[in-house]
Amino acid sequence: MPDVPSAGGFDIQPNGTYNGAKRLTGRGDPVRYPVPEGRAVRRRVRDAASASAEILGLSAKDPLSLAEKVEAGFPIRSFTRLQTSLNLGSADLAKIVNITPRTLARRKAKGRLGPDESDRLLRVSRVYKSALDLFEADRAAALAWLSRPNRALNGKTPLSEARSPS
Repeated sequence: MPDVPSAGGFDIQPNGTYNGAKRLTGRGDPVRYPVPEGRAVRRRVRDAASASAEILGLSAKDPLSLAEKVEAGFPIRSFTRLQTSLNLGSADLAKIVNITPRTLARRKAKGRLGPDESDRLLRVSRVYKSALDLFEADRAAALAWLSRPNRALNGKTPLSEARSPS
């Protein structure tokens, strides 16, 4: 079976195995590393997007539709839903999402967040979703971890660090 070249100069065979051992070791023995199927990767990305959206009370069938919702601005109920999920006060979540109290009052009156605020709210929901996954859906353990200072974060809490994109 001929090798099919892929990005990065690796040879991926049609059966999904990597056969670069000859180049790496000088021998022709194939090395079998499974390559994720495109559909499986897309499914994981789609599921992650819909899970983050579900926490916010939104429905998104794929990352593109979620991006469109971010651009339009989330309804304010997404903010209150995440606030309830995280057991935080409105001012506390607003501080994490970097919204001033006055701006939050205007957004509540308008009924919709801006695109930047929606993006930051989505980022916090993804951190919360990751914590839930880490603690196998144990909400109390996830919330405790999110609000506890972490040595790896220089004594800051994961929730406070969720405000930065990196």
